[in-house]
Amino acid sequence: MNRPTAPTRWRAGVLALVMALTTLTAVTVAPEVAAAAGPYSFSMGVFEPRQLKTTHWNNANSDAYAPTLEAVVVDDPDAHCWVTLLRTWYVRQPSGEKEFYLTVQGDTQDRCQVRVYLAGFTKYRESSIGVLAPGQSWRSHWNNAHTDQVIYLVGVLGEQTAAGACAVEVTTRYRTNPDGENEFDYEAVNVGSVACSAKLLHVSVPVTESHYVGGAPPGGYVGVQGTIGPDGTRIVVVGAVPQTDPDGPCEFSPEPMEFFELGAVSADFRNTGSVSCWMTATFATM
Repeated sequence: MNRPTAPTRWRAGVLALVMALTTLTAVTVAPEVAAAAGPYSFSMGVFEPRQLKTTHWNNANSDAYAPTLEAVVVDDPDAHCWVTLLRTWYVRQPSGEKEFYLTVQGDTQDRCQVRVYLAGFTKYRESSIGVLAPGQSWRSHWNNAHTDQVIYLVGVLGEQTAAGACAVEVTTRYRTNPDGENEFDYEAVNVGSVACSAKLLHVSVPVTESHYVGGAPPGGYVGVQGTIGPDGTRIVVVGAVPQTDPDGPCEFSPEPMEFFELGAVSADFRNTGSVSCWMTATFATM
């Protein structure tokens, strides 16, 4: 995908397009939102073009984490880097130490210096999953999720096992049913080499910006690109509000995010449902 030399700020007029989503209904009160600890900051060093690196945050004692990346071109001060946060997951070592892992891919053309900004959050609830064998998954969803108001994060507290490290990755989907009921869907996968159980630690943060991104057929993609939040934004968290569609559930899943500079992101979403429909992207910034 071609990238502009610098992202532009969102036009204020686009916000009016999301007002149609206020018809979402719910019978429960939205969960309490969490304040962030940090952000913490550390360097991942220089990435060669398309290079993959995995790193982790030791003693990850917050319930859940939200990372954001900053990329600076090494060789050409007039060029711009886009780096991709491919995935994140949680690990509990046999010693009991908790770790947060992330894998990042470098720009397609330029060498980039990459810095990670990491915010930690406190849970508002938790749920337990049984023992998962390596590669096994467990899936659930949160009803009446108010995703026009809050964005959800799911942290993991893995079992401490003498057999080896417990590693669990969580992926998410956003869904609105034909009756307007709005859901947050999440799936935990054992990405380690030992069987273990885990607690899922649920966090919600308030939506600070919403941007209509259009529609896509099943399996298709939509996306947004721009500078999110005020100057100096260190953390950007992404969510989604699918439309209400009479033909069936409208469902979108966030794809790996790309980052340029502080607050500048490219966020894509894949239609993981069975009907063509549209959505609005939501962001929480801090």
